[in-house]
Amino acid sequence: MGRCEFVGQALAAAVLSSAVALAVSRTSLAAGALFERATPESQGLQLTVKGGTAERQGDGTWLCKAPQSFEPVWVDVTGLGDYSEALGLEYDFYAADFSVLNHCFAFLCSSDGGCTRWTNAAASDEGVWNRVTLRKDDPKISRFDPDNTDYIEKFADWSKVARLRLMFLRQSPNPVTFRIGNFRPIQPAKARPAQPGERRIAFARVTALSERGDWEETAAFLEKIGFTDLFACVARGGHAYYDSKYLPKCLNLAKGRDSVRECIAACRRHGIRFHAGKANWNAEHDDTPADFLARMRAEGRFQVAADGTECRWLCPADPRNRELELNVMKELADLGVDGLHFDYCRYRDGNCCFCERCMRRLSEKVGRAVKSPAEVKADKALHDAWTQLRVEDITGFVKDVAEYVHAKHPGVEVSASTGRTPDMGLLDRAQDWPDWAKKGYLDFVSPMNYWWSPVVYRHILEQQIRYLKGVKTKLYPYIGIDCSKYSRLPAESFLRELDAVRANNLGGFAVFALDPYAEELLPKMKEQGVW
Repeated sequence: MGRCEFVGQALAAAVLSSAVALAVSRTSLAAGALFERATPESQGLQLTVKGGTAERQGDGTWLCKAPQSFEPVWVDVTGLGDYSEALGLEYDFYAADFSVLNHCFAFLCSSDGGCTRWTNAAASDEGVWNRVTLRKDDPKISRFDPDNTDYIEKFADWSKVARLRLMFLRQSPNPVTFRIGNFRPIQPAKARPAQPGERRIAFARVTALSERGDWEETAAFLEKIGFTDLFACVARGGHAYYDSKYLPKCLNLAKGRDSVRECIAACRRHGIRFHAGKANWNAEHDDTPADFLARMRAEGRFQVAADGTECRWLCPADPRNRELELNVMKELADLGVDGLHFDYCRYRDGNCCFCERCMRRLSEKVGRAVKSPAEVKADKALHDAWTQLRVEDITGFVKDVAEYVHAKHPGVEVSASTGRTPDMGLLDRAQDWPDWAKKGYLDFVSPMNYWWSPVVYRHILEQQIRYLKGVKTKLYPYIGIDCSKYSRLPAESFLRELDAVRANNLGGFAVFALDPYAEELLPKMKEQGVW
């Protein structure tokens, strides 16, 4: 993602509305930090706030203020011009406090009397920049005149845009302050040409392409669309999708099936590199046999949350669990795979683990008795020590696996799906993946950059590139094309995010996930010459 100076580490969640084709994305940056300069399109614009003030800033935005009132806040933007070749119009919005503003309508009016209305034209999260997109193909647009408050006959003529009017409704009569600006056309997306040897990696759930569980079909599809590699999760914390010496078999896997060996054979036939993925520690999946779970519970091997709740994740601090995970990873590497892939290689979250073993070793580390999780959370020094122990657990495990694979199977790549930023992993989940890279444990890393906004995507990507500066580990970031049925990435956003990868000469990318939407989107990209 093309990026101005990124000063924020955390990123706010992307907003998605299935009812309105309105893409809104946010970054948790201080006001003004997102933009080094105004966009060219915003240079000649005029912006006014009815009954309030609009002070132009140097970054292409306006600082707007409206006095105490129950009346809506009206913002008018003029000087937009011809948008006939654009896919729509987008702008940036920031408010430190959204307790007053309730909702926003957008009206695009043309000089011939036409007008187009969008609803929900601003995000409802405060303290973050919002990218608001008003698309021509939004199925919920209507013909409505904001001045006469009535439906009219014509939509706006995008070649004759006279004004954009925004109407913010209030929840209270308190004064309002916000930032808005960088109004610009949405241009058709395209990605620069692929570099020779580009790695194109697809993540497939263990059921393979389109939930049919046919690895031959999956490998043939990947070959046809020009992909080079396949990630597939073939084992979890509590079961395996193949005949394992160490884990019970998945309850829903058909008798006699062995997904690993099937996948290896299919990928070899079609020239696809197969990376066997392991969901480390995570035993939450419903297909885990009950007797395995009962044994782990009886032996006290699950993680425990601060409130004493059991989490169905194996505790990495337990030597028995570490030995189990290590044996499975070695077993997979020995089966003849092209790569070994860490997934969920972390603690469950920032609330784990406070089992007896974890509390006891923390007490030993600090030289005094630590009595409760509340004490750990309240004392920064204690919390730092607790975090360090957790990080050492995960990093030590990655080290053991990597050293085994690199020594015994030097042609097998070691990789990992990780959180987007070290702050997310280090403080919350003990996943210090830049350290893994610096120490040479990983051949490549694939952070899960699942974001609707290509702008935010570029920001995250450039941050990750800085983390890996000077190391041999390759960065093949994910593009989240279909993270759920509610969050399918539009083709134009996919192209912009792919362009960010290629602009930084990374040499490869991964997509999540291989499913019906991927069957629709990826062949189109191939047909259009994207790769």
